[in-house]
Amino acid sequence: MLAWCGVARAKPPESEAKVAVGAFISNSYADPGLYDAWARDTGYRPVVLGSYKTWTIPLVDTPQLEEIWNRGAVPLVTWEPWDGGTASGVFRPGDLSSGAGVFRLRDIAAGVYDAYIDRSAAAAAAWGKPLFVRFGHEMNGAWYPWGRGSNGNTPSLYKAAWRHIVRAFRSAGAHNVNWVWGPNQNFSGRFPFRQYYPGDGWVDWVGLDGFNWARSPRWQSFDEIFAGSYNSVIELTSKPVMIVETGSWEEGGSKAVWVDSALNRELPRYKHVRAFLWWSVDDPRGDLRVESSPAALRTLRDALQSPPYQVSREELLATPAQLPEGSPVPVAGRKLTVGQHVRRELKDNYLWFGGGALAVFLILLALVLFRARRRRPAVPPTQDATL
Repeated sequence: MLAWCGVARAKPPESEAKVAVGAFISNSYADPGLYDAWARDTGYRPVVLGSYKTWTIPLVDTPQLEEIWNRGAVPLVTWEPWDGGTASGVFRPGDLSSGAGVFRLRDIAAGVYDAYIDRSAAAAAAWGKPLFVRFGHEMNGAWYPWGRGSNGNTPSLYKAAWRHIVRAFRSAGAHNVNWVWGPNQNFSGRFPFRQYYPGDGWVDWVGLDGFNWARSPRWQSFDEIFAGSYNSVIELTSKPVMIVETGSWEEGGSKAVWVDSALNRELPRYKHVRAFLWWSVDDPRGDLRVESSPAALRTLRDALQSPPYQVSREELLATPAQLPEGSPVPVAGRKLTVGQHVRRELKDNYLWFGGGALAVFLILLALVLFRARRRRPAVPPTQDATL
């Protein structure tokens, strides 16, 4: 992490932790004025503003970075090693294994794309101001071609690609880049992420993504989405945490109540979370924008006026590289130790398969015994059963 502009890196106790709020705003690349509209709507100038870049375009878009910086925010670039989908620009699940438009992790680690990586590193160093870069996010899921189980990917290959890229940026003098490792949350136990962590020497922040989609599997609170994963993260590392993508549907419950609970009651207990970005997008699966309803927007405006969210860019950039030991957040009303959450994350993924395999085995065993019993010849009552 950087101590930029001479701001001291004091280590505040947990009770003094503050959270910088930001957003990814749909269509802001084409219309930077949407940054200002978001600030007017929410009554809060975002401290972090996100964008997404595939590997078919430059990582550093200087005009866009300047638009963000001049508004008092730090840019966050999510760097995706693919072309964004098919030639038509529309991604289909079948493309995961085809390799089309994909920059494979194995090839990245082997140096196949070093020319592009080196140009990106040089451009970042030339820009000079701090920025966050999040490479290959949600790698613990199976929905991106750099993710679990696609194109021969393994945790080891992911870590090798990550370290290769970071090493190239450091060699180019791009020390202004803050690296954000960003798995998807693992509330279901199906998406463990610890094995993908590149190590403290290669990461500046840990980012988590998670949404209240209402139907997957139901309406969920902020704690239900993030608590277990957050507890695993603070056991894994003392790096600061950023909620990079989150939001809530309007359907299935009250979005205003969800926002009020998330920002006023739940998030303040996550002492290692020092940045929080709203994914303000009208997604095909549901409208996640902060202005999707007057009630939700009003609740967000009110929450962001509270002292924990009054954070400047300079304060955000002065976040310590290592935070004091954090306390786990209770999950489902039952306080578990950090170790218990970690063990549950490691075990739950196997229980889905182990439990299913055991059930199949027992059913097959029952069928075999049933068929054997039916085929056994009857023994006359007066006959010796041993004959």
